[in-house]
Amino acid sequence: STERAWVEINIEHLNQNYVRLKNKLAAGCEIMAVLKADAYGNGDLIMAKELSRLGVRAFAVETVDEGITLRKNKIKGEILIFSETPETQIVALSKYGLTQSVASLEYAKLLNSTRKHISIHINLTAEMEHLQGNRIGVEEVKKIYQQEYTRVTGIYAKLTNEASTQLEDIILTEMEIEAFYSIITYLKGEGIAVGKTHLQSSYGILHYPHIKCDYARVGSALYGLCDGEGQFKPVLSMRARVLMTKQLSDGECYYYGDCYIANREMNVAVISIGSADGIPKGLSSGDGYLILHGERVPVIGQVCMNQLLVDISQLEQVAPGDIATVVGSEGELT
Repeated sequence: STERAWVEINIEHLNQNYVRLKNKLAAGCEIMAVLKADAYGNGDLIMAKELSRLGVRAFAVETVDEGITLRKNKIKGEILIFSETPETQIVALSKYGLTQSVASLEYAKLLNSTRKHISIHINLTAEMEHLQGNRIGVEEVKKIYQQEYTRVTGIYAKLTNEASTQLEDIILTEMEIEAFYSIITYLKGEGIAVGKTHLQSSYGILHYPHIKCDYARVGSALYGLCDGEGQFKPVLSMRARVLMTKQLSDGECYYYGDCYIANREMNVAVISIGSADGIPKGLSSGDGYLILHGERVPVIGQVCMNQLLVDISQLEQVAPGDIATVVGSEGELT
């Protein structure tokens, strides 16, 4: 229903974000679309089906249940599970053809002990964070490759500060990248077919596009939630209606949750959305804004459960029923 508050999904924005990201990647690198948490709230099945149409053949989710949902809805390709799957659900990895992330030899042995043929990606993040490595160790990594039932189809790490532009963080990130490549080179020198490699996420693509891997794990930028200097457009927008407008005089108290006292003559509008719809109360009292009639209007007073108040003094002819953008984009504004 669009009578009160609703969400819109803009598939064209998804397509545009995908193309921009693809154009930034090194030759031969493909996008692994991250669909965890319902594709960041955008709808995992909607996103997965459209991305599959665009040619994406690798996905990542947080839990095995998320992976199962994708498979039951006929999503093909590789689906990587980030979190360790509980022992009681390990059989599902084999049954649904899911790929499990492994960050320790102990967990790799547990998977192998089931005698199910399970694909895994080795997570070297701890190696990158500590550079010396204290969680898996290169020799233990070799043992994982040698297990009888599990099959290593990839190896990856997460860069700890790829979003930062501070010099010290850039230096650390470059050291992590070098350490990752060093491990890969060593394993290949030992005659090991390492499988698919991936290191970048959204900010990694923006700040370190030179990285050459098989995949780049992309979530926030794909859905327009990444600060990419306006390069990426929000896929999801949340809209609400103007319920009423009111003119306040200087010093007038308007009862709205806590009493809001006007500090000048002003026009205000009550919007049909609030904390029960997921709007944080931290956006109260001028810390948040909405888009109305193509202009940003500040949230004033307290965000209540089902409504909030905005200052519309700079606008003309605002009327009940008008549409406000709470999250996402309207025209060129986000």
